[in-house]
Amino acid sequence: MRKTILLCGVFTLDVLAGWSHNVPFITSDNGQYAAVFSYEHGVRTISFRTVRVDCVSSIEFLSSYTVKINGRKIKNEFICVKDYLVFRPGTEGRDYIANQFKRKNRVMLELNGKQVATFDANGFTKFWSTT
Repeated sequence: MRKTILLCGVFTLDVLAGWSHNVPFITSDNGQYAAVFSYEHGVRTISFRTVRVDCVSSIEFLSSYTVKINGRKIKNEFICVKDYLVFRPGTEGRDYIANQFKRKNRVMLELNGKQVATFDANGFTKFWSTT
Protein backbone atom coordinates (compact mmCIF):
# COMPACT_ATOMS: atom_id res chain seq x y z
CA MET A 1 0.00 0.00 0.00
CA ARG A 2 1.34 3.41 -0.96
CA LYS A 3 1.13 6.15 1.67
CA THR A 4 1.39 9.88 1.15
CA ILE A 5 2.80 12.14 3.82
CA LEU A 6 1.55 15.69 3.69
CA LEU A 7 3.92 18.49 4.52
CA CYS A 8 2.11 21.79 4.45
CA GLY A 9 4.09 24.96 4.83
CA VAL A 10 3.01 28.54 5.14
CA PHE A 11 0.37 29.27 2.52
CA THR A 12 1.46 32.86 1.95
CA LEU A 13 4.16 31.71 -0.45
CA ASP A 14 3.83 32.36 -4.15
CA VAL A 15 1.40 30.10 -5.97
CA LEU A 16 2.99 26.80 -6.94
CA ALA A 17 3.07 26.21 -10.68
CA GLY A 18 0.81 23.19 -11.02
CA TRP A 19 0.56 19.84 -9.31
CA SER A 20 3.68 17.79 -8.61
CA HIS A 21 4.51 14.51 -6.87
CA ASN A 22 7.20 16.34 -4.92
CA VAL A 23 4.60 18.69 -3.42
CA PRO A 24 1.10 17.11 -3.21
CA PHE A 25 -0.72 20.42 -2.77
CA ILE A 26 -1.22 23.70 -4.57
CA THR A 27 -1.79 27.12 -3.05
CA SER A 28 -4.61 29.41 -4.10
CA ASP A 29 -4.07 32.55 -6.12
CA ASN A 30 -4.23 34.67 -2.94
CA GLY A 31 -1.97 32.34 -0.95
CA GLN A 32 -4.52 31.88 1.85
CA TYR A 33 -5.81 28.39 0.96
CA ALA A 34 -4.36 25.12 -0.24
CA ALA A 35 -5.90 22.24 -2.18
CA VAL A 36 -4.27 19.11 -0.75
CA PHE A 37 -4.05 15.62 -2.26
CA SER A 38 -4.09 12.67 0.14
CA TYR A 39 -5.24 9.10 0.59
CA GLU A 40 -8.03 8.55 3.11
CA HIS A 41 -8.77 4.89 3.80
CA GLY A 42 -7.11 3.97 0.50
CA VAL A 43 -9.15 6.46 -1.55
CA ARG A 44 -7.63 9.46 -3.34
CA THR A 45 -9.13 12.75 -2.24
CA ILE A 46 -8.70 16.50 -2.46
CA SER A 47 -9.37 18.64 0.60
CA PHE A 48 -8.94 22.35 1.18
CA ARG A 49 -6.99 23.93 4.04
CA THR A 50 -6.38 27.33 5.49
CA VAL A 51 -4.46 28.53 8.53
CA ARG A 52 -6.71 29.14 11.54
CA VAL A 53 -5.12 30.30 14.75
CA ASP A 54 -7.93 29.07 17.01
CA CYS A 55 -7.43 25.46 15.84
CA VAL A 56 -5.24 24.22 18.66
CA SER A 57 -6.13 20.56 19.14
CA SER A 58 -4.50 17.77 17.20
CA ILE A 59 -7.79 16.75 15.52
CA GLU A 60 -11.21 18.20 16.29
CA PHE A 61 -14.43 17.89 14.27
CA LEU A 62 -16.16 21.27 14.05
CA SER A 63 -19.22 20.86 11.85
CA SER A 64 -20.66 19.90 8.50
CA TYR A 65 -20.86 22.85 6.16
CA THR A 66 -21.68 23.49 2.53
CA VAL A 67 -19.18 25.31 0.34
CA LYS A 68 -19.34 25.99 -3.38
CA ILE A 69 -16.78 24.59 -5.79
CA ASN A 70 -17.09 26.09 -9.29
CA GLY A 71 -20.65 27.13 -8.41
CA ARG A 72 -21.88 23.75 -7.11
CA LYS A 73 -22.76 23.21 -3.45
CA ILE A 74 -20.61 20.53 -1.83
CA LYS A 75 -21.11 19.29 1.73
CA ASN A 76 -17.87 19.21 3.72
CA GLU A 77 -16.75 18.35 7.21
CA PHE A 78 -14.80 21.18 8.80
CA ILE A 79 -12.03 19.82 11.00
CA CYS A 80 -9.26 21.49 12.99
CA VAL A 81 -5.95 19.70 12.48
CA LYS A 82 -3.30 21.46 14.55
CA ASP A 83 -3.41 25.05 13.28
CA TYR A 84 -5.24 24.33 10.01
CA LEU A 85 -8.93 24.34 9.21
CA VAL A 86 -9.54 21.43 6.81
CA PHE A 87 -12.60 21.22 4.54
CA ARG A 88 -13.04 17.54 3.76
CA PRO A 89 -15.72 16.58 1.18
CA GLY A 90 -17.89 13.48 1.24
CA THR A 91 -17.76 10.83 -1.51
CA GLU A 92 -19.89 12.72 -4.05
CA GLY A 93 -18.05 15.97 -3.44
CA ARG A 94 -14.67 14.25 -3.65
CA ASP A 95 -15.44 12.92 -7.14
CA TYR A 96 -16.85 16.26 -8.30
CA ILE A 97 -13.80 18.21 -7.08
CA ALA A 98 -11.36 15.81 -8.77
CA ASN A 99 -13.35 16.09 -12.02
CA GLN A 100 -13.31 19.90 -11.83
CA PHE A 101 -9.51 19.87 -11.49
CA LYS A 102 -9.33 17.48 -14.47
CA ARG A 103 -11.75 19.35 -16.76
CA LYS A 104 -11.34 23.03 -15.89
CA ASN A 105 -8.39 25.40 -16.02
CA ARG A 106 -9.28 26.91 -12.65
CA VAL A 107 -11.22 25.74 -9.60
CA MET A 108 -12.98 28.35 -7.46
CA LEU A 109 -13.81 27.98 -3.75
CA GLU A 110 -16.72 30.00 -2.35
CA LEU A 111 -17.65 30.38 1.34
CA ASN A 112 -20.71 32.23 2.65
CA GLY A 113 -21.55 33.52 -0.82
CA LYS A 114 -18.10 35.02 -1.36
CA GLN A 115 -15.36 33.68 -3.63
CA VAL A 116 -12.34 33.23 -1.36
CA ALA A 117 -9.86 31.33 -3.52
CA THR A 118 -9.04 30.23 -7.04
CA PHE A 119 -6.74 27.30 -7.84
CA ASP A 120 -4.83 26.64 -11.05
CA ALA A 121 -5.62 23.13 -12.32
CA ASN A 122 -2.48 22.99 -14.49
CA GLY A 123 -0.97 19.49 -14.42
CA PHE A 124 -3.67 17.94 -12.24
CA THR A 125 -4.85 15.28 -14.72
CA LYS A 126 -1.32 13.92 -15.18
CA PHE A 127 -0.71 14.08 -11.43
CA TRP A 128 -3.98 12.27 -10.61
CA SER A 129 -3.46 9.53 -13.22
CA THR A 130 0.01 8.68 -11.89
CA THR A 131 -0.77 8.55 -8.15
